[in-house]
Amino acid sequence: MQKIVYFCGTHGSGKSTLVKMLASDTNHFVERGEINLPRQANVSERNFARLCRMYLYALQEREFAKEFPEKYVLGDRRVLDHLAYTAGFAKLGWCSESVKTSLHAVAEILFVPDHWPQNVVFVRPSLDFTISCLQKRWAETGKKKWNEDNFDYLRAVYCGYDEVMQHFSGNVQLIQETDLNERVKKVYAWLGISTSSQTTHKQ
Repeated sequence: MQKIVYFCGTHGSGKSTLVKMLASDTNHFVERGEINLPRQANVSERNFARLCRMYLYALQEREFAKEFPEKYVLGDRRVLDHLAYTAGFAKLGWCSESVKTSLHAVAEILFVPDHWPQNVVFVRPSLDFTISCLQKRWAETGKKKWNEDNFDYLRAVYCGYDEVMQHFSGNVQLIQETDLNERVKKVYAWLGISTSSQTTHKQ
């Protein structure tokens, strides 16, 4: 199994929290750094910027895999997320089908087969749970990210993942559990890491 593992899922699914919990186990995992690009409010520019960021992440993750061959490189979001969000935008009419098709074609050029994700943890709790997580985050931080309170947007992206994942042929671990420790255990089991190596994490 290629030792790069990508975590995908809608905003609010708890994906990033799961990655951070796993990354705390430095014996088995290493988390790639962040690449920050200017945030774009325009949907078309946002789509292209996201795709560029995903490509840069892929380059970084491959370097990490060479530098730390004994560990799993954790990637929070990948080109599959870009495709799912673009599909969601098209469902909402925020971008045209032709733009969606063009973006997908560019993704196929950038992410040649050898660089396409092979191992994916697909974090997919229910929409109700995802919404409750978003609301909890807003209450704790007092901040909302781009269009997070638009639940039609969340539902469209949720459906966008259905469209993308049904065509994905790599190794997928579906996580629908909502308990963080259960999620962590499921990833360890999927990767074949001994249960004695696991650490109990507080939620």
